Amino acid sequence: HASRWNRLAVMRIHLRHSWPASAQKTPRQMTYADRANQYCRDVIAEKIPASRWIKYACRRHLNDLRASESRWHFDADKANKACAFIESLKLPDDSQNRNFILQPFQIWLVSSLVGWVDDSGLRKYIEALILIPKGNGKSPLAAALGLWFAFMDGRRGAEVFCGAMNLKQAMEVFK
Repeated sequence: HASRWNRLAVMRIHLRHSWPASAQKTPRQMTYADRANQYCRDVIAEKIPASRWIKYACRRHLNDLRASESRWHFDADKANKACAFIESLKLPDDSQNRNFILQPFQIWLVSSLVGWVDDSGLRKYIEALILIPKGNGKSPLAAALGLWFAFMDGRRGAEVFCGAMNLKQAMEVFK
């Protein structure tokens, strides 16, 4: 297919191109933590439509980054590791065997849940109510977060719960 070769050629060009150090980072060159912070800045600047609650949360995230007298700090390495782990997972029921690609709001969500810790490593957010409309990857994201918190977060005896309206729907995260 011609379109397949065009995509390969584009990828080859991008792989061979070297960016000067002074060049602006593209989203793929930014760390996940940087991309989460950029998402917040874009929401506050109204470049990305969001509810007032998301705007409040983004404003709090950015304000907390600037706060020096707080129990909590943002561990960018931890946020980056969690996002990289999730993007290393394969999508369920995908005949092309593609990896999970986090959308900007998902990067911010994962980074916020995982990255805010105190000096002992205790997470600031230990519970989350995540409301995402139908068809926007709730189940794969819930499954990926469940795997992270159950096995990768470093907590002994971690428990992960998933609720749904019926058993069939709840089982989606176990595929």
